[in-house]
Amino acid sequence: MNLSFKLKPKDDDYIDGILRHFDKFIKDIVDNIEDYEGLLIIIDDVNGLSQKADFSNWFRRIYHQLTFEYSGEIPLGFILTSFPEVLFKLQKHNESFARLFNHFDLTYLDLNDVEKFYKDK
Repeated sequence: MNLSFKLKPKDDDYIDGILRHFDKFIKDIVDNIEDYEGLLIIIDDVNGLSQKADFSNWFRRIYHQLTFEYSGEIPLGFILTSFPEVLFKLQKHNESFARLFNHFDLTYLDLNDVEKFYKDK
Protein backbone atom coordinates (compact mmCIF):
# COMPACT_ATOMS: atom_id res chain seq x y z
CA MET A 1 0.00 0.00 0.00
CA ASN A 2 1.27 3.47 -0.86
CA LEU A 3 0.28 6.40 1.29
CA SER A 4 1.17 9.94 0.44
CA PHE A 5 -0.03 13.11 2.09
CA LYS A 6 0.82 16.76 2.41
CA LEU A 7 0.04 18.82 5.48
CA LYS A 8 -1.71 22.11 4.86
CA PRO A 9 -2.04 23.60 8.33
CA LYS A 10 -4.06 26.67 9.09
CA ASP A 11 -1.46 27.98 11.52
CA ASP A 12 2.20 27.57 12.50
CA ASP A 13 1.35 26.09 15.92
CA TYR A 14 0.09 22.94 14.23
CA ILE A 15 3.39 22.37 12.40
CA ASP A 16 5.39 23.29 15.52
CA GLY A 17 3.45 20.65 17.48
CA ILE A 18 4.19 17.99 14.87
CA LEU A 19 7.86 18.92 14.83
CA ARG A 20 8.11 18.83 18.65
CA HIS A 21 6.32 15.47 18.85
CA PHE A 22 7.24 13.92 15.52
CA ASP A 23 7.91 10.52 17.08
CA LYS A 24 4.37 10.39 18.47
CA PHE A 25 2.99 11.70 15.14
CA ILE A 26 4.70 8.83 13.28
CA LYS A 27 3.57 6.28 15.88
CA ASP A 28 -0.03 7.49 15.52
CA ILE A 29 0.14 7.14 11.73
CA VAL A 30 1.59 3.63 12.01
CA ASP A 31 -1.01 2.56 14.58
CA ASN A 32 -3.79 3.59 12.20
CA ILE A 33 -2.56 1.81 9.06
CA GLU A 34 -3.82 -1.70 8.46
CA ASP A 35 -1.29 -4.28 7.26
CA TYR A 36 1.60 -2.00 8.15
CA GLU A 37 4.96 -3.41 7.10
CA GLY A 38 7.12 -0.34 7.28
CA LEU A 39 7.28 3.34 6.57
CA LEU A 40 9.60 5.14 4.17
CA ILE A 41 9.83 8.92 4.42
CA ILE A 42 11.50 10.67 1.51
CA ILE A 43 12.62 14.24 2.00
CA ASP A 44 13.42 15.54 -1.44
CA ASP A 45 15.79 18.38 -2.17
CA VAL A 46 17.05 19.34 1.28
CA ASN A 47 18.87 22.43 -0.01
CA GLY A 48 16.83 24.91 2.04
CA LEU A 49 17.02 22.72 5.13
CA SER A 50 20.82 22.66 5.02
CA GLN A 51 21.31 26.38 5.56
CA LYS A 52 20.97 26.26 9.37
CA ALA A 53 21.67 23.69 12.06
CA ASP A 54 17.97 23.40 12.99
CA PHE A 55 17.18 20.50 10.65
CA SER A 56 20.24 18.38 11.41
CA ASN A 57 19.74 18.85 15.17
CA TRP A 58 16.00 18.11 14.90
CA PHE A 59 16.59 15.04 12.75
CA ARG A 60 19.22 13.63 15.09
CA ARG A 61 16.84 14.06 18.07
CA ILE A 62 13.97 12.40 16.18
CA TYR A 63 16.22 9.56 15.08
CA HIS A 64 17.21 8.84 18.66
CA GLN A 65 13.63 9.09 19.94
CA LEU A 66 12.33 6.68 17.30
CA THR A 67 15.26 4.31 17.72
CA PHE A 68 15.47 4.14 21.49
CA GLU A 69 11.97 4.95 22.76
CA TYR A 70 10.21 2.72 20.26
CA SER A 71 13.13 0.29 19.79
CA GLY A 72 12.05 -1.57 16.69
CA GLU A 73 8.29 -1.03 16.99
CA ILE A 74 8.30 1.19 13.92
CA PRO A 75 10.16 -0.17 10.89
CA LEU A 76 11.09 3.15 9.37
CA GLY A 77 13.46 4.46 6.74
CA PHE A 78 14.37 7.96 5.71
CA ILE A 79 15.77 9.02 2.37
CA LEU A 80 17.21 12.50 2.01
CA THR A 81 17.86 13.51 -1.57
CA SER A 82 20.27 16.22 -2.55
CA PHE A 83 23.69 16.92 -3.91
CA PRO A 84 26.65 15.71 -1.80
CA GLU A 85 27.81 19.24 -0.96
CA VAL A 86 24.38 20.09 0.44
CA LEU A 87 24.30 16.97 2.63
CA PHE A 88 27.83 17.81 3.77
CA LYS A 89 26.50 21.16 5.10
CA LEU A 90 24.09 19.21 7.34
CA GLN A 91 26.99 17.17 8.64
CA LYS A 92 29.00 20.33 9.36
CA HIS A 93 26.12 21.65 11.49
CA ASN A 94 26.03 18.43 13.54
CA GLU A 95 28.89 15.97 13.03
CA SER A 96 26.97 12.97 14.32
CA PHE A 97 24.28 13.59 11.67
CA ALA A 98 26.42 11.73 9.11
CA ARG A 99 26.50 8.57 11.24
CA LEU A 100 22.73 8.20 10.93
CA PHE A 101 22.84 7.46 7.21
CA ASN A 102 24.28 5.13 4.66
CA HIS A 103 25.27 7.18 1.65
CA PHE A 104 24.46 6.05 -1.87
CA ASP A 105 25.62 7.87 -4.96
CA LEU A 106 23.23 7.38 -7.82
CA THR A 107 24.52 7.69 -11.33
CA TYR A 108 23.01 10.13 -13.73
CA LEU A 109 20.35 8.72 -16.06
CA ASP A 110 20.58 9.95 -19.62
CA LEU A 111 17.55 10.30 -21.87
CA ASN A 112 18.05 6.81 -23.36
CA ASP A 113 17.99 5.24 -19.89
CA VAL A 114 14.75 7.04 -19.01
CA GLU A 115 13.10 6.04 -22.31
CA LYS A 116 14.17 2.41 -21.85
CA PHE A 117 12.81 2.37 -18.29
CA TYR A 118 9.35 3.54 -19.40
CA LYS A 119 9.25 1.35 -22.50
CA ASP A 120 10.13 -1.74 -20.43
CA LYS A 121 7.33 -0.98 -17.99
